[in-house]
Amino acid sequence: MVQAPRLLANVIDDKARTAPDSPYLLYAESTAQVREGIYKTITWKQFANAINRAAQWLDETIPRVGSGRQTIAYSGANDARYYILIAAAAKSGHGRITPEGLATILEEIQCTAWLYTHGVPSAVEKQQSVNRGSNPETTLFALSTLLAQQVCFNKIQMLVPRFLTFFTSGVPKPIYLRNGYLSVWDSWNTIMARHSRQITYRHMVNALTVNVCAPQWLAGLAFSLAASAYFGLTTVMLPPDMTAPFDPQLIMQICQNTGANSIASPPSLIEEFYNDERARSFLKNLDFITYVGAGLNHAVGDDLAKHTHLFPVIGSTERGACLSFEPEEASMWKTFDFVPEMGCRFERVQGDQYELHIDRTPQHKLFQCGFYSFPHLESIDTAELYSPVTTENGTRRWISCGRRDDLVKLSWLAKFHATHIEDNIAMHANVGGVFVGGEGREVPYIIIEPKNHGCIGDPEGFIDKIYQLAVESVNKRDDDEIRIPRETVMLADAALPFKRTAKMTLLRKEIERDYQYHIEELYQRRRMVRAA
Repeated sequence: MVQAPRLLANVIDDKARTAPDSPYLLYAESTAQVREGIYKTITWKQFANAINRAAQWLDETIPRVGSGRQTIAYSGANDARYYILIAAAAKSGHGRITPEGLATILEEIQCTAWLYTHGVPSAVEKQQSVNRGSNPETTLFALSTLLAQQVCFNKIQMLVPRFLTFFTSGVPKPIYLRNGYLSVWDSWNTIMARHSRQITYRHMVNALTVNVCAPQWLAGLAFSLAASAYFGLTTVMLPPDMTAPFDPQLIMQICQNTGANSIASPPSLIEEFYNDERARSFLKNLDFITYVGAGLNHAVGDDLAKHTHLFPVIGSTERGACLSFEPEEASMWKTFDFVPEMGCRFERVQGDQYELHIDRTPQHKLFQCGFYSFPHLESIDTAELYSPVTTENGTRRWISCGRRDDLVKLSWLAKFHATHIEDNIAMHANVGGVFVGGEGREVPYIIIEPKNHGCIGDPEGFIDKIYQLAVESVNKRDDDEIRIPRETVMLADAALPFKRTAKMTLLRKEIERDYQYHIEELYQRRRMVRAA
């Protein structure tokens, strides 16, 4: 019989009693402190006390509006106060929400209070805004103040609404992450114990890891709160004033200062580090690298996997992560063999492409995050496409081949994955970004964003070189009928940098809208070439 998972608030309180001085999280207040070698430790006792203090403050300070549950918002510096307030919301009668200040969202969920330590107050009229950051040394929500006070607060709410936004086009929708969603991480300990085969997440158990993911991201929450409480992972936060693009030397210094020998990061940072010789050596000597939010360049991953444990966190905000068995061969780092408790089912779409569905299974309900988010569903359609691959010992695994909404259909119904072409061209050393489209067109188009517009020299010569080295290799690999002609390949406009999410993935619809006139000019050029 599987033991029911423990509530996050109870686990934190238990750790505060049984291991009060053990480290929960390491942090520096600024990049200046990183350079000076100063990193501070938050113990489990300090963390629990800070949560109790914040929970008490929420109950005493935020006025009640009506008899139902209330929703508040918080926007602050990238520090541990995010995790403190999330856990505090489980002990107060208030919900927990972290949007990017979008007034439409706040109105939709009837937000009654906007807490902030920097930036601007709420954009919603008649909504209470409480500034907790004008003087960080004296305000209640100064991190040092929260950690210094000891308060007992034992009320626990059974539901914890946590609100996140999707950084895509259209109006974002609220997603409620409940206590059960977070406590699934406790059940995953059962999975790791019951299977003889190793699971990738085992590397996180009792590890000391630099968490590059911002606390507003689900990955920030997952690594620095859920994995810390349930797996014993101690995370090292980046200082609040350290923002992208990150300095590889500072990240390496953080590891040196704290003793961390693993990293959780978006793949864009790993690829950037790989291009620096010293940082590449640093990556290869880590105990493990886990990446989240997008795919990692295969050439980069193939090399790193020869030297360190490399694995992705696969999943989504609303359905959580999916555990996978580790491959026996390092070259299979980018493939998955999902554990049966995840409820994964693959449904054929076309050719060797299958869409992943997550099915509710009563015997595995304690292991499936997604059905806490969607209690009314029996199956979750992920829109993720995979193809089967076979290992040297005959085991079948699955490799991601994009998303259903990433599939571009040409005017004559041929289909291709834009990201496949983008990934191949992006491997060129001077390419910073690639956008491929062509929905409803006869042939695809490509827009190439250089790493540095000022260093490319002749723009057409630069494109010619990329076309010969990278695009032609794609043409040789793909069907002749979807060959990419030179006249539909262009250089990005320096005045129109590609719009990206916080995870550095492309905002496809926004880019296409920004370049709509440029795209029309490409196809006009193609018509002229064909007419000639």
